Amino acid sequence: MFRGSVEKTEGHIFILTDTVRDEAKVFIVPAPDCVMPSIEIKEYTVIINSCGYPISVGYATADDAEKLCRDWYKLHYSPRVIHAMSNTWGDRNGRDRVNDGFIRREIESGADLGLDVIQIDDGWQKGIPTTYADDGLRVFEGDFWDLKTDIFSHGMASLSEYAKENGVELGLWFAPHSRGCFEYFYRDMSVLRRAHDEWNIRYFKLDMLQLISEEHCERMLDFLDEVFLLGKGI
Repeated sequence: MFRGSVEKTEGHIFILTDTVRDEAKVFIVPAPDCVMPSIEIKEYTVIINSCGYPISVGYATADDAEKLCRDWYKLHYSPRVIHAMSNTWGDRNGRDRVNDGFIRREIESGADLGLDVIQIDDGWQKGIPTTYADDGLRVFEGDFWDLKTDIFSHGMASLSEYAKENGVELGLWFAPHSRGCFEYFYRDMSVLRRAHDEWNIRYFKLDMLQLISEEHCERMLDFLDEVFLLGKGI
């Protein structure tokens, strides 16, 4: 409130809140992910570098600022649905605290916050993603993607049901095996199919993609097509 200055900060959405008046100004810069607009405040002057992209400005109460952002995206991109999703990685403990009890508390907190999807990040599976092949690509072999039953003794389907009871849905982190141009393509799809069919999970965060050639990119698009068909029940 009193500094009148903010260090240069990158992002695509900037929310400035007046805590006295309970008002917020929202700046949205619809640039692609590879472009990073920035904001800084010098002597109470707000400076936004939009990298040449237009800036949308909105006004809301402090509590409604994020809702305004979702409404903006609905208006401009007309998605069938738009979700507010939490991610257990935001706990700042990585995979170390992920277990059945922790996820149930995350579900309860997410429901209180009005979120739509509670996504379980790295830590639900047996393997730890720290192995690399000689070519520098990550390796997810053997029983890597089996459920870590010692911390999820009640299974994942029960968590999905608990999420449903609380009015939210469950999401899951997954990293396709990029090495050998997706050499475990069908194994990886079977992991997602099991999560979809047996655990009732409909949202996946696909991470750690290593697309080193055009062939890799094309194979990844094939993978996404399969995921799309999964959602269609095919």
